[in-house]
Amino acid sequence: MEEESIRVLHTGDWRLDQPCRGITHYPTALAARLASATQESVGRIIEFAIGEKVHAVVVGGNILDPLLAAPSDYGYLLSQLERLQSAAIPVIWNWSWLDRRQHWPRCFVWPDNVTQFIGESPQVITQPINNDSQLTFIGLEVTSQQEFDFNWFEGLKFDGPAFGVGYGQHNGFTVDCAIQHWLLSGEPYGTDCPEGGIQVYYSGSPQGRDLKDTGPHGASLIELKTDGNVECQFINTSTHEYQRLSLNGSAVSSKSELLDLIIDAVRLRSFDSSIIYTITVHLTATGSFLRAFQFLDEYPELMTSVQTLFTEFAPNLIFAGISTESAETSNISAEQEVLGEYLFVINELRDKGWTDLRLQSLLLPSNDNAWSHLHEDLTGLDTLRMAEHLGIHLFNGTNEDAA
Repeated sequence: MEEESIRVLHTGDWRLDQPCRGITHYPTALAARLASATQESVGRIIEFAIGEKVHAVVVGGNILDPLLAAPSDYGYLLSQLERLQSAAIPVIWNWSWLDRRQHWPRCFVWPDNVTQFIGESPQVITQPINNDSQLTFIGLEVTSQQEFDFNWFEGLKFDGPAFGVGYGQHNGFTVDCAIQHWLLSGEPYGTDCPEGGIQVYYSGSPQGRDLKDTGPHGASLIELKTDGNVECQFINTSTHEYQRLSLNGSAVSSKSELLDLIIDAVRLRSFDSSIIYTITVHLTATGSFLRAFQFLDEYPELMTSVQTLFTEFAPNLIFAGISTESAETSNISAEQEVLGEYLFVINELRDKGWTDLRLQSLLLPSNDNAWSHLHEDLTGLDTLRMAEHLGIHLFNGTNEDAA
């Protein structure tokens, strides 16, 4: 009978205490799914492990912060570990500094199938596989934020196939590490080949959390072949996915044209009905109209119109807004940020009243040139007031009489 390969599901960064963020408006029909997206994505990982009958599940760290977690977070975590126990799947648990192990409630009872790396000295966990063989996991508890160092395990000896387990970005340096394959969490899904013949496999996280955390998320399935080779496969477990849709806005000069551009682009794409998609539209090669549009009164109306059309096309789509990039610069929304802060300060000054700012309190202790300083301040305020009018013209996409 041909010997079976060994399969390990590698996961981490569950962050059960962190909801999906960056969503200011959403259809009420999606509220329940959004609220449970974090837990549902973890549940999909457990379902995959049980369905595929993997030999072990490695949980790489950053599972929840006990200072932020609710009792329901612990309850959900326990229920998932117990599901794996019922399926006779062992769990290798790695602590990261983000988990704050010392703050976990003492009443939390770990199922018997969970084995933990505890302490800052290298530890070896041996797991029986296929009744007549074993798989070794090697790791330690990293209690403070730092780069993962393979040299912590220098000179460590073991028998048979082995995986190193850790959390964080590695420093890339090795001296004498006998462990060839490393399962690390704390970075997006992918692989890396530092010096010394080491192969690193990053698990990624089961669910994105903000607008910058785009694309599918999940876990990695590690398969150790009988010839010693290792294959890594990405397993998509996202229930809510952030996407960034880049469009050329050079031909857009009105709200209706912008609306048509967005909707036409979305209709060309396909979406999985089991996943909620939060879409940010990134406009490149934009002129002054688009760069200022987010600050105009029409922007909320556009948000509503786009969301309505999104829902008609696919009820699992959420419009998160637009970002812009001009043709002259690659700094996204730099102009809006600068002008937005500027107009905010100007508006605050105007609300307080130009004559009620008590400029005398800003004068130097010496009485010398006091009136000249006050005169300069008043002149400066007049300049700011004139600049305000210029900024308003720029935001409205007009330049008539701006100078």
